[in-house]
Amino acid sequence: MLQRNSRFVALIAGVGCLAIVGTVGGEAGAQTTLRTRTVFFDTFPITDKLHTDDEVVIVEMRADEAVTDKSLSGLAALRSAARRRTAIVATVDVAEVRGESALDGAWVHTVFRGTVAQVHRIGPDVDRRHRIRNGERIEFHVSGGEIKVRNVIVRAQPVIPFPASRQYVVFLSGRQGEQGLNVTATPLLVDGENLVAVASANSSMAGLTLGDLRRAVRR
Repeated sequence: MLQRNSRFVALIAGVGCLAIVGTVGGEAGAQTTLRTRTVFFDTFPITDKLHTDDEVVIVEMRADEAVTDKSLSGLAALRSAARRRTAIVATVDVAEVRGESALDGAWVHTVFRGTVAQVHRIGPDVDRRHRIRNGERIEFHVSGGEIKVRNVIVRAQPVIPFPASRQYVVFLSGRQGEQGLNVTATPLLVDGENLVAVASANSSMAGLTLGDLRRAVRR
């Protein structure tokens, strides 16, 4: 798996708030309630924190990660992400998106699996091991996601509903000595020539085009 090398800071170890949330289901649109509880990230596996009556468990943490500077807008953010000396910029046909247990069971990642449709740029300082090629099958992930453990829905925040069987523009980093690739910006959907953010995913690059991307990597 292509991994992210992130440093995480736990908010609090232990149990947080308890809430009841409603979901629509059953016959004639009857509303059912799911018992929801919040816990906080630490080094212990999520399975150790589950209670027998849990239905939904929210796992929260604060991540200290290398991401595109959110203070930059539009084209400036695109140029910053694309022109790093360790940047890998590619369009990927993503066949599968799923949540998977990570960090020794203490967290959840959303894992993307697909095929490289086009490599737009590989920076001069990218490690040779990370130099992807057109047609290569790759795997990468973003932090956060949803899995089911012992019939309990576990949601590690943020949970972004990335659709599968779609094409994405991805920004990765392949620094020398790193075990895997880092995702440096939220993956963007390709809709025709437009770059689109998935619902609930914030990206200052949403609304730009593939043409903007091509010009950014040529500069």
